[in-house]
Amino acid sequence: AAQEAINNQSNTQGFSIIENDPLNRKFGCDRCRTRYHNFSSLMHHNKHECGIKKLYVCQICFRDFLRKYHLDKHIINTHLKEFELQK
Repeated sequence: AAQEAINNQSNTQGFSIIENDPLNRKFGCDRCRTRYHNFSSLMHHNKHECGIKKLYVCQICFRDFLRKYHLDKHIINTHLKEFELQK
Protein backbone atom coordinates (compact mmCIF):
# COMPACT_ATOMS: atom_id res chain seq x y z
CA ALA A 1 0.00 0.00 0.00
CA ALA A 2 2.83 2.38 0.81
CA GLN A 3 4.54 1.64 -2.51
CA GLU A 4 1.29 2.27 -4.40
CA ALA A 5 0.95 5.62 -2.65
CA ILE A 6 4.47 6.50 -3.74
CA ASN A 7 3.74 5.51 -7.34
CA ASN A 8 0.50 7.50 -7.51
CA GLN A 9 1.04 10.96 -8.91
CA SER A 10 -1.62 13.45 -7.85
CA ASN A 11 -2.14 16.87 -9.30
CA THR A 12 -4.33 19.90 -8.62
CA GLN A 13 -6.96 19.06 -11.26
CA GLY A 14 -8.67 16.34 -9.24
CA PHE A 15 -7.15 13.18 -10.65
CA SER A 16 -4.26 10.82 -10.09
CA ILE A 17 -2.17 8.69 -12.43
CA ILE A 18 -2.09 5.20 -10.90
CA GLU A 19 0.89 3.07 -11.85
CA ASN A 20 0.01 -0.31 -10.27
CA ASP A 21 -3.64 -0.98 -11.16
CA PRO A 22 -4.02 -4.67 -12.16
CA LEU A 23 -6.89 -3.79 -14.54
CA ASN A 24 -4.80 -1.05 -16.19
CA ARG A 25 -7.16 1.72 -15.04
CA LYS A 26 -4.47 4.37 -14.77
CA PHE A 27 -6.62 7.47 -14.27
CA GLY A 28 -8.28 7.88 -10.87
CA CYS A 29 -10.72 10.49 -9.58
CA ASP A 30 -9.39 12.10 -6.40
CA ARG A 31 -12.92 12.83 -5.12
CA CYS A 32 -14.53 9.38 -5.31
CA ARG A 33 -11.58 7.08 -6.16
CA THR A 34 -13.26 5.70 -9.30
CA ARG A 35 -10.67 4.60 -11.88
CA TYR A 36 -10.72 4.75 -15.68
CA HIS A 37 -8.69 3.32 -18.56
CA ASN A 38 -8.31 6.62 -20.35
CA PHE A 39 -8.10 10.29 -19.50
CA SER A 40 -11.13 11.32 -21.57
CA SER A 41 -13.40 8.96 -19.60
CA LEU A 42 -12.11 10.46 -16.37
CA MET A 43 -12.72 14.00 -17.64
CA HIS A 44 -16.29 13.04 -18.65
CA HIS A 45 -16.78 11.59 -15.16
CA ASN A 46 -15.49 14.78 -13.51
CA LYS A 47 -17.68 17.05 -15.63
CA HIS A 48 -20.93 15.06 -15.78
CA GLU A 49 -21.00 12.52 -12.94
CA CYS A 50 -18.83 13.06 -9.87
CA GLY A 51 -20.44 15.18 -7.19
CA ILE A 52 -23.70 15.61 -9.11
CA LYS A 53 -26.85 14.77 -7.14
CA LYS A 54 -28.48 11.60 -8.43
CA LEU A 55 -32.21 12.18 -8.89
CA TYR A 56 -33.45 8.65 -9.56
CA VAL A 57 -33.56 6.15 -6.67
CA CYS A 58 -34.46 2.47 -6.83
CA GLN A 59 -37.31 1.89 -4.37
CA ILE A 60 -36.19 -1.72 -3.86
CA CYS A 61 -32.49 -1.38 -2.96
CA PHE A 62 -32.14 2.44 -2.74
CA ARG A 63 -29.29 2.62 -5.24
CA ASP A 64 -29.31 6.01 -6.96
CA PHE A 65 -28.78 6.99 -10.60
CA LEU A 66 -28.17 10.12 -12.64
CA ARG A 67 -30.51 9.07 -15.44
CA LYS A 68 -33.95 7.45 -15.42
CA TYR A 69 -32.83 5.14 -18.23
CA HIS A 70 -30.13 3.71 -15.95
CA LEU A 71 -32.63 3.21 -13.11
CA ASP A 72 -35.02 1.40 -15.47
CA LYS A 73 -32.20 -0.77 -16.81
CA HIS A 74 -31.08 -1.56 -13.24
CA ILE A 75 -34.58 -2.65 -12.21
CA ILE A 76 -34.94 -4.90 -15.25
CA ASN A 77 -31.47 -6.45 -15.01
CA THR A 78 -31.30 -6.78 -11.23
CA HIS A 79 -34.67 -6.99 -9.57
CA LEU A 80 -36.77 -8.60 -12.31
CA LYS A 81 -34.17 -11.35 -12.70
CA GLU A 82 -34.18 -11.87 -8.92
CA PHE A 83 -37.99 -12.06 -8.97
CA GLU A 84 -37.97 -14.57 -11.86
CA LEU A 85 -35.47 -16.78 -10.01
CA GLN A 86 -37.75 -16.87 -6.96
CA LYS A 87 -40.70 -18.27 -8.94
